[in-house]
Amino acid sequence: MVEQTKLGTQLLAETTGVPRTILATALAESLLLVGRIEFFDLRQPDDADASYVRALQAAGEADDPLLGAAILAHAAFIPGWDGRRDEAAERMRAARTYARRGAAPAEFLAWLDAVEAECETRCGHPREALRLINHAEHLLSEGTRQPAPEWFNWFSPISLASFKGETQLKAGQPAQAKATLLGVLGPV
Repeated sequence: MVEQTKLGTQLLAETTGVPRTILATALAESLLLVGRIEFFDLRQPDDADASYVRALQAAGEADDPLLGAAILAHAAFIPGWDGRRDEAAERMRAARTYARRGAAPAEFLAWLDAVEAECETRCGHPREALRLINHAEHLLSEGTRQPAPEWFNWFSPISLASFKGETQLKAGQPAQAKATLLGVLGPV
């Protein structure tokens, strides 16, 4: 996949018009995936950060603010998991700014809350994280008629409940966490 993104980057420099926009979108999506693999699977935060920068540049070329917001939110995990709260918050502010430009659906905004909540939890602020999760639950219950982008396939109410259960544990709420996590499992 890394080689595919290198080729995409080279081809992007040689295209214009609609083909350039299509290629830039595909490149941004591919680089987002590369960054996710580098960070979550390979535990290579520096490589992931570099991939996210390139992905954000490609999303800009594609003029896709929601894709840019997704990239910035993923980039917030890097400092968030390292306890660098201010840097994570800065990246989340940027992600939310991009999302507003792209008329984000409720599901996407709830995911942004979930990402920020996970960063807050890892930075030692589980109460703030629970506030964000409650807001995300509210957004999901209200819904929106705006459809989520096709590439946005990694978030659901179940994943939000998983975030919530983990946060409740770190907030010293084991009974609530147990109920939340058993609810994710469904009938046993």
